[in-house]
Amino acid sequence: MKDYLEILDTYKEEMVETLRELCRFPSVAEETDPSAESPFGSAVQGALDYMLGKAARDGFAVKNVDNYGGHIDFPGKNATAEDPGDIVALVGHLDVVPVGDLSQWESDPFEMEIRDGKMYGRGTVDDKGPLLAAYFAVRALKEAGFVPEKTIRIMLGCDEETNWDGMTYYMEHEKVTPVSGFSPDAMFPVLYAEKGCLAFAVEGTFKESPSGGLRLVSVKGGSVVNAVPDKAEAVIEGTPAELSAVHLAAATFKAVHPDFGDDAVTITELPAEEAAPAEDSAAAANTRKRLQLTFKGIPAHAAFPETGRSAVAMLCECFSGLPFASKDVNRAVRFFNDHIGYDYNGQRIGLAMADAPSGKLTFNAGLIEMDEAHVKWTIDVRHPVTTKAEDVLAKLQAAVAEGSGEGDYTVTLLRNELPLYKPADDPMITALLESYKEFTGDTAAKPIAIGGATYARAVPNTVGFGPIMPDEPDMCHQANEFFSLDGYYTSAKIYAAAVKKLAE
Repeated sequence: MKDYLEILDTYKEEMVETLRELCRFPSVAEETDPSAESPFGSAVQGALDYMLGKAARDGFAVKNVDNYGGHIDFPGKNATAEDPGDIVALVGHLDVVPVGDLSQWESDPFEMEIRDGKMYGRGTVDDKGPLLAAYFAVRALKEAGFVPEKTIRIMLGCDEETNWDGMTYYMEHEKVTPVSGFSPDAMFPVLYAEKGCLAFAVEGTFKESPSGGLRLVSVKGGSVVNAVPDKAEAVIEGTPAELSAVHLAAATFKAVHPDFGDDAVTITELPAEEAAPAEDSAAAANTRKRLQLTFKGIPAHAAFPETGRSAVAMLCECFSGLPFASKDVNRAVRFFNDHIGYDYNGQRIGLAMADAPSGKLTFNAGLIEMDEAHVKWTIDVRHPVTTKAEDVLAKLQAAVAEGSGEGDYTVTLLRNELPLYKPADDPMITALLESYKEFTGDTAAKPIAIGGATYARAVPNTVGFGPIMPDEPDMCHQANEFFSLDGYYTSAKIYAAAVKKLAE
């Protein structure tokens, strides 16, 4: 057998160019008709076709599972076309989260750019880069002449950032249970626990619809539930005198938070839609106008919400003293400020939970929609591995019923992903940890727990493994997402060594 590490070194230029090409697909999964030929949209389809096509050209056996996902096989010694035998699974995904506020990007999110040893672009680290690191690791083993006892299968998911329908479909149709494996969609050294992931909708319908006074016409904030919202917009209507309170509230907010930056909130006067020209000063004073307020936060993954700053929380804080004509609007703003705000651990709303293996619960109000008829918050919760989803739901329902004032807000469970927990001394965990230590020299490393959700929850006998190093920032779901060149190459070596251990 040749030296697979030397072979990996010859791949460096190809690894970069392949990632550049894969990042050109703006593969945000779309909600489409389940019967559609491309169930997650053309961009995700393009990324899947590209990856399977490249693997086929490189001599691997590939399979497209009805465009819901696919896999790339390096067959084990005794594998047949009908029976792959024992499988070591490497499970990644080709979809990405939306780019969010494009003005916060220093370069085109879908045209990868290298600056200061870092590859910038949406998907570079979540998860196209790590998936390719695993792919090239397997290709190097194959080229080196390694003969695996078990089939090495790279599984390609298509909607990990949304509903996981693709992986559910894949698992139902392929009926595979790997004996071991990992998802290169987390961090090093190796994960042994992932918190349970829940999504809730908290909604209220408003009873009154005032025609005068200061009106909150609309609010929209966030782009996906599993990211701290970096942008929130509101449209407010009133007379010039009434709108002066809005300007004062924005100025006060900036004065209280100078560290947020001068662009933390900006105000734009919208063109009048139906207002007649004012004939005298009295008429002008009563002419109703509209202002658009835009709040700029800091994006972050919902698993680590404390590293970001919620634009929705900024908006609600700024509006806390405004006398909106609708009592329901005032109540909704007050509810958010009293029970959510900038609290990313759920303490204000009665969800102060924690355990030794996985730490504190995290709470992220990722989306908001509000007008004078209704309000809806969509919330991401990551709960400790030893707690139960039904306990979280019960506590949240009780807190919302009490805190909403009149008990007319509803809580709907949208998603429930069970936690993942393996003993730290599990043989697979030990093998992966040894591979990490071999190429980093981090001999004191221990398995860790995270709040993120990887495909290891959907694929039995797998765990999250890399690529983010302990001393590197987690740029998943953030503007200017990047993956360092050194991290890219090193993770490929770690993955090759780990796969060899698991498959021999």
